[in-house]
Amino acid sequence: MRLSSVGVDRVHNEWVESEHVCRDAAMRDTFAQSETNRIKRFYQSRFKGSADNLVIAFRKLVDGIDVGKFENIAASFTQWLLTQAAHASRLPNQMETDTLALIYAAFLENMGR
Repeated sequence: MRLSSVGVDRVHNEWVESEHVCRDAAMRDTFAQSETNRIKRFYQSRFKGSADNLVIAFRKLVDGIDVGKFENIAASFTQWLLTQAAHASRLPNQMETDTLALIYAAFLENMGR
């Protein structure tokens, strides 16, 4: 069975519309929650509610940002970007990174208490 270009366009347009509807519904659901619940949901979905997972993510971030399938692409450049974003002269060492991550995890775990 062959679809005409009109048929393909119609299918594509319906797919795009359904994507927008799903995204809109997800955004409505997200913003219907309180800020505290959104933050708790982020911590749970991104780090599985685990301080250890957050420490691992912080370590990877300080080591350099991965871009697509390329690991640590231009690590010195991404590290420079991070220092600029943080208004810092250097990135934290591993002990500082772990401490920052654990403090952030404690903050996320105790939202609303």
